[in-house]
Amino acid sequence: MVEAQQEGLDIVGLVTFAPAGGADTFKAHPMSIIKEQAAAMGLLHVIKLICPGEGSNGYVEAYRERIRELREESGADVLVTGDILDVCDGFMARACENTGLHLHTPLWQRPREDILQSLENRKFELVISCVSIEKMGKERAEGLVGEAWVPGLITEEENVDLCGEFGEYHTMVTYVPDLYKRKIGVRGKQALDDTGKYLYFQFSPSQ
Repeated sequence: MVEAQQEGLDIVGLVTFAPAGGADTFKAHPMSIIKEQAAAMGLLHVIKLICPGEGSNGYVEAYRERIRELREESGADVLVTGDILDVCDGFMARACENTGLHLHTPLWQRPREDILQSLENRKFELVISCVSIEKMGKERAEGLVGEAWVPGLITEEENVDLCGEFGEYHTMVTYVPDLYKRKIGVRGKQALDDTGKYLYFQFSPSQ
């Protein structure tokens, strides 16, 4: 979002695409925190529930339908995402086809070091919200989940993508100077997901 604003785009809202009936099951990115992020930025938070149809293009068509709705309801003409790599066969680009919304990816294929340096320079505050035990190991996951991100926390020596683009880890932004009006409090505990493959931070409700 910061990158898009610097490019002159007027950000009008934060959109979450969520599975119908399962929005509250997000582990890495809990809906309660996303709502707080939108409020902290003074943005409208729009939730678009996805009901995939049948066939190989079921999800794409479901997203496309919701994106068309978004275009009609908001009048926006650009959808900004933080994608860095094409890990889902150009999914979002395909979903935006023939919707009237142009997909903009300001972080696309940027060197990870540059992205992380930008986070440091702009004084982003983030918490590690989820770690793949399969990719990073149980001990490493326990040492990361719930911790604040700091430069050098994840290193190339761990043989993972520095920005977690292959699902190694996820983060939630809790504060950005000149963007958030307030900090998002972080309280909670570590918990395993139902598969036992991921350790995530179970955020407690804000007081």
